[in-house]
Amino acid sequence: MEFQQPQSEFDATKFPNTIAASEPSPLLRLSSSPQIKEKWWWQVGSQIPVFLAQLPDYLGKLFNEYKQPSISVALILAAIITLRVVLAIIDALNDIPLLATTCRGDKEAIIQTG
Repeated sequence: MEFQQPQSEFDATKFPNTIAASEPSPLLRLSSSPQIKEKWWWQVGSQIPVFLAQLPDYLGKLFNEYKQPSISVALILAAIITLRVVLAIIDALNDIPLLATTCRGDKEAIIQTG
């Protein structure tokens, strides 16, 4: 049984649609042209104001299409924010010495001082 070693060279005749590595790609030649880059930036720059002008319409359609889930998410976020504000107020009140709750486990210390 003889062991055959794989070919180390690529045979381009087997694959006629391939491009040799030494040939520069036409896309690379076109993309390196400064005129095409400038034209591309001009096209992108002209599309941005059009998109921003249509953004309120897009958002209105999105809200109308997903009205119920949007309201649910807004209510959940409002509840979380409200809970955090209430907890912050309670923590702030707890830092004031006259309004702070007394420690009930330390009765002996209160009796000894009083």
